[in-house]
Amino acid sequence: MFAIFLLLLPLLANADEVLTQTNCADCTLDTLCSESADAIVYSLPVSKCYSPGELFPDDDLWGTFDMMDVCRDKILVRTFYNTTDGSCGGDLGVPTDEYKLQYDHCLGPFGEKYPWGVFECS
Repeated sequence: MFAIFLLLLPLLANADEVLTQTNCADCTLDTLCSESADAIVYSLPVSKCYSPGELFPDDDLWGTFDMMDVCRDKILVRTFYNTTDGSCGGDLGVPTDEYKLQYDHCLGPFGEKYPWGVFECS
């Protein structure tokens, strides 16, 4: 029963939620990425499978495997799948990895040019 609830959790989420991921070269606890001259901001789907390779085809910050982001209180749950078509494996999709990431913290590494990231759900 608990597993079924977890599968339905993305369907119960607020459809108006937006995940903002800001990546930058310089991140501090006080200003996060807000004072970084070369920050890049991404708006990402929430509680919906997506393929970063399809959303950002020429951006080497992103991998090719499907992912789903779910916003929770103070934590983003980012789940990865072994598919690359935005399906997350369909009805039988089994996650290959999962990260629980705190909002309003400098997190990384993400890549050489933009090693730090900050997440915000709103």
